[in-house]
Amino acid sequence: MLNKVSKYKQQKIFFGIVIMIALLSQFPDANKSIMTPITYIVWGLAAVFVIYVEKSFILTDYMKIFIITYGGFFIMQILVVLSGRNTEISTFVKLVAMSAMIYYIFFFIGCREEELIWCTLNVYRVMIFILAIYIIITRVNGNVTTWMNSEVYLMTGSSHKNTLGQLLGCGFLEFWINYQCENRKKIVIKLVGTILLIVPLLYVQSRSALIALGICLIYTILVGNKLQNKIIKLSLIALMVCIIFNSEFILDIIKQAFLINKYSNASGINIATFSSGRTQYWKDAIDVFQKYFCFGVGDYYVDNFYLAVLAQSGIFGGLCLFGLIANRMYLNFRTFYGKRQNREKDYLLEKNVVVISLFYIIMSVFECFPPFGPGVASMLFWMLSGAVDGKKYRMRKLRNV
Repeated sequence: MLNKVSKYKQQKIFFGIVIMIALLSQFPDANKSIMTPITYIVWGLAAVFVIYVEKSFILTDYMKIFIITYGGFFIMQILVVLSGRNTEISTFVKLVAMSAMIYYIFFFIGCREEELIWCTLNVYRVMIFILAIYIIITRVNGNVTTWMNSEVYLMTGSSHKNTLGQLLGCGFLEFWINYQCENRKKIVIKLVGTILLIVPLLYVQSRSALIALGICLIYTILVGNKLQNKIIKLSLIALMVCIIFNSEFILDIIKQAFLINKYSNASGINIATFSSGRTQYWKDAIDVFQKYFCFGVGDYYVDNFYLAVLAQSGIFGGLCLFGLIANRMYLNFRTFYGKRQNREKDYLLEKNVVVISLFYIIMSVFECFPPFGPGVASMLFWMLSGAVDGKKYRMRKLRNV
């Protein structure tokens, strides 16, 4: 018994370190040339560790679909390059492989005791708070005036706004969903935590993440709450909106976060300008897809996941990756809306996975790589998906004993 407890403790520490290293690689000022290889090595070691502990490779129905789909996608990309049709393979070849690795590692975690799931998720949340505080100290502090007057994004390069937007947005939702306001002290803590996460999110100016976050917050209020709680929370939101629109300072911050001042000072706000030219880039991507309908052009960037896949890998790649994501989203939503367990933590895990899934459905419309990246930016989606599938596998196994 003591040996078993010791093993679980070691697993908590090991997987906690894996998550810490993965998130440290996404910090502003992190040395990408050093941290990126270390992150890949650590995830690889975690995958090997999982297979070693299990003494076998468990294959669920979704994993079989994943392997077959990705295998077909990978082989197609290699053949297209070898044939000379394209000079580069799709960026998604590497991103999907990393997502699969994260999914399987957390499937293993889900197969363990419930406590291990929440321990690893808590490490993720703590690291996001550390990231938020780091951005406030090193970027926001003493730089507000420059930020307010800037007409360009200040978080670029290794501190790319969309990567940080995903991490901070997911961290905010995790904190909002899981931290319950049971007394005044916890209400104050939730308020402080909300401010700590929202300030850097506004600063990095990831409008896609802000829009997705807003929709997800409304969703969390409307779903899974009693009518009385819904009315109270919606009333509080209405009050906050009134305060925002009656506070010139707060309104200016929100306008700057969405770069509204920049576009209104230029050629006026319309869909084309407010989307930073996305609508025109979408048209260009559609033209590329129509021209290279079957296999795409290899590496191609456009701020829309679906158009990026079609432009990079054509209709065949689109069928593979869209099928993979559609199936994953269906399973995640079915987990939440299907028959729930009575235990509160089961319900919370289901709520986590469906809210983060909704977040990435929205993000995928406005960005190129979500829910597969860039890098480990989308890791929470695959962490939760794997954990939920692992928990279901464990519960099914217990029922059959």
